[in-house]
Amino acid sequence: MYSSAQSQVFACAELVEMILEALPSPSRRKNILAVALSTKGLHYIAIAVLWRTLPKISPLSALISSLENLDRSSFSTVVVASRDASAVGKYCRYVRHLDLKELEEPFMVSKFMILLYQYRQNYIAFPILRTLSVCVDKLIPGALTMLGLSLSRSLPKVTLSGIDRNNQSDVVKYLARHSSYPQAKGCSLTLKGMFIVDVLRALKGAYVETLTMDAPIGAPQAVLGVVSEIHGLRNMSIIHRNESVDTSDASSLPSAPFRNSIHRLAIAGHAAQIFAYLENMAGMEMLSSLCLQFALPMRDQHEKVAEFSLQERCILSAANSAPSVESLEISDDDGTIGPFEWNALTHVSKWKSLKHLDVNIYRAALGARTARTRRPWHFKGWESLETLRVHVYHWSVRVARPFKDFLALQLSPLDLRGIADCCPRLRSLRITLALPLTVPVLAAMKQALPAGVVQRRTRQKPAPAHGLQELTIWVFTRTYEDEPVPLDAQVREGHGAVFAQYLGLAFPQLEDVRFVATDPEGRNEPHPHSLQWCEALEGMVVEYRQHQANK
Repeated sequence: MYSSAQSQVFACAELVEMILEALPSPSRRKNILAVALSTKGLHYIAIAVLWRTLPKISPLSALISSLENLDRSSFSTVVVASRDASAVGKYCRYVRHLDLKELEEPFMVSKFMILLYQYRQNYIAFPILRTLSVCVDKLIPGALTMLGLSLSRSLPKVTLSGIDRNNQSDVVKYLARHSSYPQAKGCSLTLKGMFIVDVLRALKGAYVETLTMDAPIGAPQAVLGVVSEIHGLRNMSIIHRNESVDTSDASSLPSAPFRNSIHRLAIAGHAAQIFAYLENMAGMEMLSSLCLQFALPMRDQHEKVAEFSLQERCILSAANSAPSVESLEISDDDGTIGPFEWNALTHVSKWKSLKHLDVNIYRAALGARTARTRRPWHFKGWESLETLRVHVYHWSVRVARPFKDFLALQLSPLDLRGIADCCPRLRSLRITLALPLTVPVLAAMKQALPAGVVQRRTRQKPAPAHGLQELTIWVFTRTYEDEPVPLDAQVREGHGAVFAQYLGLAFPQLEDVRFVATDPEGRNEPHPHSLQWCEALEGMVVEYRQHQANK
């Protein structure tokens, strides 16, 4: 007899499945399921866990004896026995997630769905289905339509991938059927592939809360005009898979009223593609979260200048169109290593509401003057920022010929003071710094610490101090050709003592300092000596902060 808490756990198949997935060994999960299947009281729970996610139709189609040796021409002669339909229904009622992206037998889906439809029209095969994911180009023509007839029209989450000109008519039929159902809450819809804007017209009047799609073939203004007819849209993501920009005339199309209700927007693509959408999205007063993911290919010098200009125009256009943004993310597409114009971040100051900024790019480009003065944190108007995340792995000079990394500008602890001045309200900072310290950086840090500065600050009434509370440093392992890594333990401790005092001077209210010697994006493997160096450094910072707290 189980206690009340145990009963609640075993009564929830999703929770049981999460527990089983957390177990370290797949064989152990199988053993527990085997025991559950043979244990009175746990049998139905185990069945629910096993059938919760269905990656293919064959386990169900195997229950229909009349499907054996069936070819495409004999559908009309097949009769589904009641006992077979009953067996199928018994297991279908457990399925909550139908994932048909990796089909080995695309014809099987069509056979199964058509036979169920012939057995009983308006038969809902999966009554509690919550998510559907289908690779449409793996289905035979008409299969998606038959699948839609056997599913609830109020699915919360649908993903249709592999859309192309050969199957987009089937996609239109599916969307038209399901968009006509009045849902109490908006669903999440993902469309992947190459399709024309007319596919989206099937969603007219539909309630879709989250729309994620590959950019349709058509002018951005045409796409936005169609999307504006979707009801309840709050989150939208547009992803470009190629470099082309549709410049066809769409001036006669209506404006897009959805812009006033969008809360979260993400656009991925080349700068020209992103700008083409942003310039047609004026008046996004409700937008609170914006994500711009730039594809940054390597360009020649002339193309690079044009690319930098477009990057600046993207951020400027977004700032003018969506003045209430609180969270901004700027990143680059995986696999692209072209430069991002660092000075484009100047326009971030136009957002007086901005609280969270996330910059994650592989290579940043600086102007020659900024590079000479080594002042990448010259921005003004970032006073509203509360959290900042900066991951830049390489820096380059904008006018460099040929294109070269400007390794001398890898971020170091010296940049922390600049960030403190630039962002006076910052409470949380995550940043990639080049470590271990070099001799020039260490000397500059020591110079910023006059003898006894920390002791004097503890005896005097403190001046207004920066309020940063959390600092996470991801280690970018610097090159060692010119200056080897300090291996001596005493040298590392000396570096740690300087670092700790420097942090205390820049951010006296720090409560949590962490060093992470692994790259979160997998772009830079840490040197083994860096791991030892960071461990020693973190230990010294903790010891110093404890010592200061006990004074």
